[in-house]
Amino acid sequence: MNKNIFKILSITFWGNFFSSTLIFIIGLYILKEFENIILFGWSQAIGPIVTLALMPFLGPIIDKLSKKKILIIGQFISITALSIYFFTFSHHNLYLLLMIIVFLKITDNIVTTTISSTIILISEEDEVQRIKSLQQVLLALINIMAPLLGALFFTVISLKTLVFIELICEMICLLFITSLHIKNRKITDNTDDERILSMFLDGLKYSFRHKKIMFSLFFAGIVNFILCSYLIGLPYIQVNILDFKNIEFGLTESIFSLGLIASGIFLSISKSLQYPLKFSYLSVIGMSLLTILLGSLLMIEFNRFLYVLLFCGFNFIIGIFISFASIPVTSWLTINIENAYQGRIFNLLNVLSQVLLPLGILFYSQIFNYFSYTTIFIISGIALFLFSSLSTKIFAIDLNDNELS
Repeated sequence: MNKNIFKILSITFWGNFFSSTLIFIIGLYILKEFENIILFGWSQAIGPIVTLALMPFLGPIIDKLSKKKILIIGQFISITALSIYFFTFSHHNLYLLLMIIVFLKITDNIVTTTISSTIILISEEDEVQRIKSLQQVLLALINIMAPLLGALFFTVISLKTLVFIELICEMICLLFITSLHIKNRKITDNTDDERILSMFLDGLKYSFRHKKIMFSLFFAGIVNFILCSYLIGLPYIQVNILDFKNIEFGLTESIFSLGLIASGIFLSISKSLQYPLKFSYLSVIGMSLLTILLGSLLMIEFNRFLYVLLFCGFNFIIGIFISFASIPVTSWLTINIENAYQGRIFNLLNVLSQVLLPLGILFYSQIFNYFSYTTIFIISGIALFLFSSLSTKIFAIDLNDNELS
């Protein structure tokens, strides 16, 4: 394996592994210690708020400055915040707890977006799909491990010790960043005196000029929004309607991440897809049909074992479809977008993912109170199918053509 690829994957792991665990623990701590659901809600909403606030600045800065320096600055932000907390620790200081989440989210945004725009500079085009797939596998593993470790550590390790462990992880991540070798490529159109705001607007114009970029952003947005029907609906049905035991619910939820891992491994060992956008498009069509099928099957009464089997099967397949929908698109964007614009485009993609997710959660949280869950899944599946089917006509693109247009 290319040394730089190993370093990118190491940065992905150490930059996300324990920070996800710590954020989970802080949220749980706020919920239990302050017994205030509103404060807990704010702790969970910080990520999207930070992402939205950084939107006009982060992408242009990544495209304008040295990517390695930006990664180092991002790490120093979290290391400084963690150090301040570690040396001024207070059990009941809510503001310090929220500060930790804010600065960890800032660093996550900086590192994630910068790494996305750096991949093409440290690898060959035929390696991009493999890197994106392996990143997906790592993040899926982290999503499995973070809540498990968080629940375990919450009762046996002090918050101060957990902050210290995260500080060590961020330092390890910084070591990998400093050893990263990024090729020097000429970046056009970004003069030293060009203002951040004008660069941001120029990035938007660049996106609007290219139909396939708009198609990719639209796809990412609609998939993230519909994904909320699963995030809200499936736990609601399993816990409140079917009265699943904790072990049954935990099993079905973990199967989703296994689907992400299996599909990520498959794409990492496969040759680069001939038509990545078409592959993603067909995967989203598959998601829509699977959602309609789920809504239809839930009209039938099964025994407990078959219900568990149904949700395990659905979560595994939907995990596969989500990887198949996202990895080829981001790989195609990495290869085809001019490097001078990659920071801004990937920042837009990150904003869509982060912001539409809580909006979707809010939307589905409301409608599950008023409509039948079978109806919601069927209508969501039909809506996803129609939006997907019409998108190629709306944007007037040919999915059998890989050129940027």
